[in-house]
Amino acid sequence: MRRHAGHHLRFAPLLLALVALATVIAAAAATPAATAKGLPRAELGRPHLPNQIVSTARFSVWGTLRPHHAAGAKSVKIACYLQDENGDWVFEKTVWATNHDVGGATKYVASVTLDAHDYPVLCRLRAIAPADSEHRTTYSKWARGAVLVGE
Repeated sequence: MRRHAGHHLRFAPLLLALVALATVIAAAAATPAATAKGLPRAELGRPHLPNQIVSTARFSVWGTLRPHHAAGAKSVKIACYLQDENGDWVFEKTVWATNHDVGGATKYVASVTLDAHDYPVLCRLRAIAPADSEHRTTYSKWARGAVLVGE
């Protein structure tokens, strides 16, 4: 009898490992990114920038998000890039935008500051609506501008 009892204990670590793996797989399947593959994308408008952006000065970026999202929530983030001296785009920062009601849509608005350091640089910004229960991750078209050195 002892032989059989010890035989079953050999499989206990394997059983625990299988339970742990099943738990990890179930948790990954429940994340919005994993479940969003079959969902539609939200409509995300290109960010609007001011005509002149002065280095280290705060400016507003805005665009539209459809369908309607709750006012006051932060459903969109703005990814900001600056162009370096080699012409490569370098990630600078991400800023969350706040939702505002506009008719049947949502207007997102963010306050951004970019630092051109010692010389004027080009910038590009893109809005991103992360996946939620109704939509998968959506990216807007790029908005481009020039960041001028302040006096």
